[in-house]
Amino acid sequence: MPFTIVREEMERMNTEAIVRITDNTAGIKLQGCKGMPFRYVMDTALPLGNKNEEKLRTWYRNILKSASMHKLKSLAFPLVSSGDCPDLKEPVLRIVNEEVREFLNQKDMDLVLVIEKDMSLEISEETQRDIEAYIDEMYTGNERLFERGVFGAMPEMAKLAGRSENKAIGSMPEDVSVTDELSYLLNHMDAGFRDTLLSLMDKTGKKDSEIYKKANVDRRLFSKIVNNKNYRPSKETALAFAFALELTVPQTNQLLSTAGYTLSHSSKADIVAEYFLKHGIYDLMEVNEYLFSLDLPIIGGK
Repeated sequence: MPFTIVREEMERMNTEAIVRITDNTAGIKLQGCKGMPFRYVMDTALPLGNKNEEKLRTWYRNILKSASMHKLKSLAFPLVSSGDCPDLKEPVLRIVNEEVREFLNQKDMDLVLVIEKDMSLEISEETQRDIEAYIDEMYTGNERLFERGVFGAMPEMAKLAGRSENKAIGSMPEDVSVTDELSYLLNHMDAGFRDTLLSLMDKTGKKDSEIYKKANVDRRLFSKIVNNKNYRPSKETALAFAFALELTVPQTNQLLSTAGYTLSHSSKADIVAEYFLKHGIYDLMEVNEYLFSLDLPIIGGK
C-alpha cells in the first residue's frame, strides 16, 4: 500500500531510503549506504526553536519533497515524539497523516511511517473508549451476525452496483439434469469483485485515481484489478475500496462477498472497521490510526 505504519527499528527498513534525524545537519542531505537493507540515508535535523505545528508540517513536507526530487520509489521516515514538539495543538500522527495524504494525491511513492516500539500514540481518548466499548459489545461470535441479518440478501447494493436483483441463484427451472443445472448456475452468477467495483466507481463520477488513492491502493495494484476480470483482492484491499466509496455496512458486506469475504464479529479488526463505517467516518488514515493503536492490521492495498 502507498502508506503504511510500522513499529520497527529504522535500520531494519527495506525501503529505498530512510530518514535519519541528526543534530547538526543543515537542510536535507541524501547519501548512499552499503551493507544495509536500504540504499540511501536522508540526514536532516529537527527544526530549531519552538517546534510548533507549522514548523513540523514544513519539516515533513520538505522531507517528502526531497524524496520526490531524488525520484525515490520508497521512503521510511520517523514519527517525531510529541515531547520534541511541546507547542502542538494537534497530535503528531494526525499532522503526518494530513501531509502524507496531500503528497500522495500528487505523487506516487511507497511511504512507511516508522514508530519507535516504546512510543505511545496520541489519539482521542473519547473515540478510543467508544471503539473499545463497541468491541466489547460485538466481539461475541458470528451467530449474532446471522441473527441480525448482516449476512442476508442486500438488494440495495445490487441496485447501487447496477446489477439486477433477479440475477441471484435460486429460481432454477425444474426437471433439469445435473449438467444443465451447473450450466444454469454458472450463467447466473453475480458480478465479480472487479465488475462490481468499477460499476460503483463509475457511479461516483470521480476519477479512478481519486478513488484508489483514497483507498490507500497504488496504481500498480489497481491496474491488476482492472485488467483481470477474475482478480481476487485481499480482504484489506476490498475493505479499503468500501471506505473510499463511502459504503454502508450492508453495502460493504456485499462488496466483500464478491471477493469471498465478509465482516466478522469474530475479528476485532473487522469490528473496528464496522464502527467507523456505521459512524460515517471514511478517512482511512484516521481509521488506521486506531487500528494501529490497537495492534491490529491497517487497511489498504496489499
